[in-house]
Amino acid sequence: MALVVASLWLASPASARPRSGFFLDAAVGFSAPIAGAHWLDAYYPSPIFGLHLGGEIWLAHRVGLAPELALDGGPLIDQGSGRVTTGRFRFQPGLRVLFGFGAGHAFFLRWLLGGELLAYGTGGRGDVGAVNVGFATEPGVGMQFHVARHAVIGFLLGTPIGVHSFGGPNEVNVDFAASFFVGWRRW
Repeated sequence: MALVVASLWLASPASARPRSGFFLDAAVGFSAPIAGAHWLDAYYPSPIFGLHLGGEIWLAHRVGLAPELALDGGPLIDQGSGRVTTGRFRFQPGLRVLFGFGAGHAFFLRWLLGGELLAYGTGGRGDVGAVNVGFATEPGVGMQFHVARHAVIGFLLGTPIGVHSFGGPNEVNVDFAASFFVGWRRW
């Protein structure tokens, strides 16, 4: 798909080429467990931090695509001890479908697919130093508002889903995540 878009872009005259550019977003927010037999009873809502980078390709005046790489993570607060006992990190490539409005603003649908790593510390539900790698996906939505020449602010709402095997049947964890981001766009 990416090769087809790139070849069409290169084959078209410069005046007909879609507007494209680079983006970088820094996000901060929270994630709250909403489903998963063991997940709901294991962790409190916890902070999340993220870095999202990619490119925006505006195919038409108000419609665009934005392939991205999302690096998200943060501590997980254990319900039993009330302390941070586990860390979570997600590496997920994905795609945003952008719908522009106003002067550089956009609403977007977002889908990510990748991996999730859980690292256990003292007092955690796993052995100290144990690491569990699983599958991760995140459908979501967001909005970005153009506030300066290259600057945007916005928010993301998503449902991160992780699937892990802890030596038995697969376990699914589902969260609700809300983040605020500050971003940079280069055209």
